Amino acid sequence: MPAENPQMCYVEVEDVNRIYEAFTTRLKQRTGKIPRAGIPRISKLKDLADDRRFLITDMGGNTLIVGTPNAEHGDQSFYRTIGSEAYAQHFELLFDLMYSKEDSQAALRMLEKFFPADLGTIEVHPLDLAKIHLVALDIHLQLHNEVNAEVDDALKAMLTNCDAEDPNWQRIARQYEDIVSGE
Repeated sequence: MPAENPQMCYVEVEDVNRIYEAFTTRLKQRTGKIPRAGIPRISKLKDLADDRRFLITDMGGNTLIVGTPNAEHGDQSFYRTIGSEAYAQHFELLFDLMYSKEDSQAALRMLEKFFPADLGTIEVHPLDLAKIHLVALDIHLQLHNEVNAEVDDALKAMLTNCDAEDPNWQRIARQYEDIVSGE
Protein backbone atom coordinates (compact mmCIF):
# COMPACT_ATOMS: atom_id res chain seq x y z
CA MET A 1 0.00 0.00 0.00
CA PRO A 2 1.57 3.36 -1.03
CA ALA A 3 0.73 5.23 2.18
CA GLU A 4 2.67 2.66 4.20
CA ASN A 5 5.78 2.61 2.00
CA PRO A 6 8.74 4.05 3.93
CA GLN A 7 11.10 4.07 0.93
CA MET A 8 12.85 7.40 0.42
CA CYS A 9 15.88 8.55 -1.46
CA TYR A 10 17.64 11.92 -1.52
CA VAL A 11 18.99 13.00 -4.90
CA GLU A 12 21.40 15.94 -4.81
CA VAL A 13 21.37 17.98 -8.02
CA GLU A 14 23.23 21.08 -9.18
CA ASP A 15 20.14 23.11 -10.11
CA VAL A 16 16.97 22.04 -8.32
CA ASN A 17 15.01 24.87 -9.96
CA ARG A 18 15.76 23.52 -13.45
CA ILE A 19 14.91 19.93 -12.49
CA TYR A 20 11.69 21.03 -10.81
CA GLU A 21 10.69 23.07 -13.86
CA ALA A 22 11.32 20.07 -16.13
CA PHE A 23 9.21 17.74 -13.95
CA THR A 24 6.30 20.13 -13.47
CA THR A 25 6.24 21.23 -17.11
CA ARG A 26 6.08 17.66 -18.37
CA LEU A 27 3.51 16.65 -15.76
CA LYS A 28 1.31 19.57 -16.72
CA GLN A 29 1.70 18.80 -20.43
CA ARG A 30 0.75 15.15 -19.95
CA THR A 31 -1.96 15.40 -17.28
CA GLY A 32 -3.12 19.02 -17.46
CA LYS A 33 -2.23 19.61 -13.80
CA ILE A 34 0.45 19.24 -11.17
CA PRO A 35 -0.71 16.70 -8.54
CA ARG A 36 -0.02 18.22 -5.11
CA ALA A 37 -2.01 15.75 -2.98
CA GLY A 38 -2.66 12.04 -3.04
CA ILE A 39 -0.47 9.55 -4.84
CA PRO A 40 1.30 10.21 -7.13
CA ARG A 41 2.21 13.77 -6.20
CA ILE A 42 4.92 16.42 -6.46
CA SER A 43 5.43 19.10 -3.84
CA LYS A 44 6.17 22.76 -4.35
CA LEU A 45 9.79 23.88 -4.09
CA LYS A 46 10.79 24.40 -0.47
CA ASP A 47 13.59 26.41 1.08
CA LEU A 48 14.78 24.54 4.15
CA ALA A 49 17.70 25.00 6.51
CA ASP A 50 20.06 22.78 4.54
CA ASP A 51 18.76 22.89 1.00
CA ARG A 52 16.16 23.90 -1.57
CA ARG A 53 14.10 20.82 -2.48
CA PHE A 54 10.96 19.20 -3.74
CA LEU A 55 9.46 15.76 -3.19
CA ILE A 56 8.08 13.31 -5.72
CA THR A 57 5.97 10.35 -4.62
CA ASP A 58 5.22 7.66 -7.20
CA MET A 59 2.29 5.23 -7.47
CA GLY A 60 4.06 2.76 -5.18
CA GLY A 61 4.56 5.35 -2.46
CA ASN A 62 8.30 5.65 -3.10
CA THR A 63 9.49 9.18 -2.39
CA LEU A 64 12.38 10.99 -4.02
CA ILE A 65 13.68 14.13 -2.36
CA VAL A 66 15.43 16.22 -4.99
CA GLY A 67 17.53 19.08 -3.66
CA THR A 68 20.42 21.47 -3.98
CA PRO A 69 22.39 22.34 -0.83
CA ASN A 70 22.03 25.98 0.24
CA ALA A 71 25.71 26.71 -0.21
CA GLU A 72 25.35 25.84 -3.89
CA HIS A 73 22.25 27.86 -4.70
CA GLY A 74 22.87 30.81 -2.40
CA ASP A 75 19.40 31.15 -0.85
CA GLN A 76 20.60 30.46 2.69
CA SER A 77 17.02 29.85 3.81
CA PHE A 78 15.75 33.35 3.11
CA TYR A 79 12.11 32.32 3.58
CA ARG A 80 12.78 30.22 6.70
CA THR A 81 14.37 32.88 8.90
CA ILE A 82 13.28 36.19 10.37
CA GLY A 83 15.28 38.73 12.36
CA SER A 84 12.87 39.22 15.26
CA GLU A 85 14.31 37.60 18.38
CA ALA A 86 10.83 37.33 19.87
CA TYR A 87 9.50 35.24 16.98
CA ALA A 88 12.54 33.73 15.21
CA GLN A 89 12.52 30.28 16.85
CA HIS A 90 8.75 29.90 16.60
CA PHE A 91 8.83 30.95 12.97
CA GLU A 92 11.54 28.43 12.06
CA LEU A 93 9.53 25.67 13.73
CA LEU A 94 6.36 26.85 11.96
CA PHE A 95 8.20 26.87 8.63
CA ASP A 96 9.67 23.41 9.18
CA LEU A 97 6.31 21.93 10.19
CA MET A 98 4.76 23.30 7.03
CA TYR A 99 7.49 22.60 4.51
CA SER A 100 9.82 19.94 5.88
CA LYS A 101 7.28 17.81 7.73
CA GLU A 102 4.44 18.79 5.35
CA ASP A 103 2.08 18.92 8.34
CA SER A 104 -0.24 21.85 7.71
CA GLN A 105 -2.49 20.89 10.68
CA ALA A 106 0.43 21.07 13.12
CA ALA A 107 1.63 24.28 11.45
CA LEU A 108 -1.81 25.83 11.97
CA ARG A 109 -1.76 24.87 15.66
CA MET A 110 1.72 26.41 15.94
CA LEU A 111 0.56 29.58 14.17
CA GLU A 112 -2.44 29.91 16.48
CA LYS A 113 -0.41 29.21 19.63
CA PHE A 114 2.59 31.47 19.12
CA PHE A 115 1.38 34.24 16.83
CA PRO A 116 -1.51 36.69 17.37
CA ALA A 117 -4.75 36.08 15.46
CA ASP A 118 -4.24 39.45 13.75
CA LEU A 119 -0.78 38.98 12.26
CA GLY A 120 -0.67 42.68 11.41
CA THR A 121 -0.23 43.50 15.11
CA ILE A 122 3.17 41.80 15.29
CA GLU A 123 5.94 44.37 15.73
CA VAL A 124 8.63 43.04 13.39
CA HIS A 125 10.48 44.26 10.32
CA PRO A 126 8.14 44.46 7.29
CA LEU A 127 10.05 41.69 5.45
CA ASP A 128 9.67 39.43 8.50
CA LEU A 129 5.97 40.22 8.61
CA ALA A 130 5.65 39.36 4.93
CA LYS A 131 7.38 36.00 5.49
CA ILE A 132 5.00 35.18 8.36
CA HIS A 133 2.04 36.09 6.16
CA LEU A 134 3.36 33.93 3.30
CA VAL A 135 3.47 30.86 5.53
CA ALA A 136 0.06 31.65 7.02
CA LEU A 137 -1.38 32.05 3.52
CA ASP A 138 0.04 28.70 2.44
CA ILE A 139 -1.21 26.95 5.61
CA HIS A 140 -4.77 28.14 5.01
CA LEU A 141 -4.56 27.31 1.31
CA GLN A 142 -3.37 23.76 2.03
CA LEU A 143 -6.02 23.15 4.67
CA HIS A 144 -9.02 24.79 3.02
CA ASN A 145 -8.11 24.79 -0.70
CA GLU A 146 -8.80 28.50 -0.88
CA VAL A 147 -6.88 31.68 -0.24
CA ASN A 148 -7.53 33.30 3.15
CA ALA A 149 -8.82 36.76 2.16
CA GLU A 150 -7.53 38.56 5.27
CA VAL A 151 -3.98 37.25 4.92
CA ASP A 152 -4.07 37.72 1.16
CA ASP A 153 -5.20 41.35 1.48
CA ALA A 154 -2.46 42.06 4.04
CA LEU A 155 0.20 40.60 1.73
CA LYS A 156 -1.11 42.51 -1.27
CA ALA A 157 -0.96 45.75 0.75
CA MET A 158 2.63 45.02 1.81
CA LEU A 159 3.63 44.29 -1.78
CA THR A 160 1.92 47.46 -3.01
CA ASN A 161 3.73 49.61 -0.44
CA CYS A 162 7.18 48.01 -0.64
CA ASP A 163 10.24 49.00 -2.64
CA ALA A 164 9.60 46.93 -5.78
CA GLU A 165 13.27 47.31 -6.79
CA ASP A 166 14.50 45.67 -3.57
CA PRO A 167 15.59 42.07 -4.40
CA ASN A 168 14.19 40.78 -1.10
CA TRP A 169 10.75 42.19 -1.85
CA GLN A 170 11.00 40.73 -5.35
CA ARG A 171 11.57 37.33 -3.73
CA ILE A 172 8.54 37.85 -1.48
CA ALA A 173 6.45 38.77 -4.55
CA ARG A 174 7.62 35.65 -6.44
CA GLN A 175 6.86 33.41 -3.47
CA TYR A 176 3.42 35.00 -3.12
CA GLU A 177 2.70 34.31 -6.80
CA ASP A 178 3.93 30.71 -6.44
CA ILE A 179 1.58 30.14 -3.49
CA VAL A 180 -1.56 31.71 -4.94
CA SER A 181 -1.05 30.29 -8.42
CA GLY A 182 -0.91 26.75 -7.04
CA GLU A 183 2.32 26.06 -8.91
